Amino acid sequence: MMALPDGRLPLSVVIAANHAEAALAACLAALTPQVQPGVAEVIVVEHSAQGAAAKLQARFPSVCWVHLDAPVSLAHLRGRGIALAQGEIIAILDAYAVVADNWLEAVRRAHQEHANWVIGGAVDLDKADKASLTAWALYLYEYGLFMPPVACGAAEILPGCNISYKRAALFEGDTPRYPEFWKTFVNWGVEAGHSTLWLDPSILVYLNKPIAFGDFLTSRLAHGRCFAAMRTASAGRGKRLARGLSTPLLPWLFLWRWGRVIGRRRRNRSRWLLTLPLQWLLFAAWALGELAGYLRGAGPSCRRLYY
Repeated sequence: MMALPDGRLPLSVVIAANHAEAALAACLAALTPQVQPGVAEVIVVEHSAQGAAAKLQARFPSVCWVHLDAPVSLAHLRGRGIALAQGEIIAILDAYAVVADNWLEAVRRAHQEHANWVIGGAVDLDKADKASLTAWALYLYEYGLFMPPVACGAAEILPGCNISYKRAALFEGDTPRYPEFWKTFVNWGVEAGHSTLWLDPSILVYLNKPIAFGDFLTSRLAHGRCFAAMRTASAGRGKRLARGLSTPLLPWLFLWRWGRVIGRRRRNRSRWLLTLPLQWLLFAAWALGELAGYLRGAGPSCRRLYY
């Protein structure tokens, strides 16, 4: 990768993290050896204890660090990082993602070969042979649709932990379009006005997300409520009520969709079956959150999405 004539970098990587020091260290240990100074940059916007933040900054001095003293939503952290990005390609990487050895080059190559404004990759489970059933449940629920092998081509949905954008998707000139970055709504806007989403399996990360199941379950309630409220922000009461009445069907619909995809992959089907009760709980929590969002609005939910 070569720096561009106007001084803009070819690639920026934005990582947001709330109290995820160990996972963030693993993420950066895999990523930073792939970064060539003056060609790509890594921007981390994080909230953690001051001592932990200082240790990470000392260990990874080439990273651009933005430390916040108070916890804020992941969407806010990502928006802050994107606003600082100088790259023509802006990759959004999760703190819980450990990149494959060729990840940075795969992102660059995919954007060079495809005109699509938004390109995502595959997600596998880190240290899968040692992972607990709850780790498998969280992984399959959140990223089972992107479990390798996945086909290269147009896609309806992309993983938020491994996604990249051409600069025009996120900036109007030099002005960021989204002070807060909500992946689903940004992607819907791109699809409506510019291009389809693209999935490239050569862009691979491994999920390393050691979060307690109960904490993750609670976050699904908040995420579902925030999503529903944002989705129907300008809708009338009748439409919100109609969507709310459909939410009891969602856990079963999601299980069927996920199961159909995972079944075709011919990988980890036994783990999918063993974790079905946990999967149902996660989908049900999301559905209950959607119901609250349609009937009562977002409340504090959007501000509480820390991972």
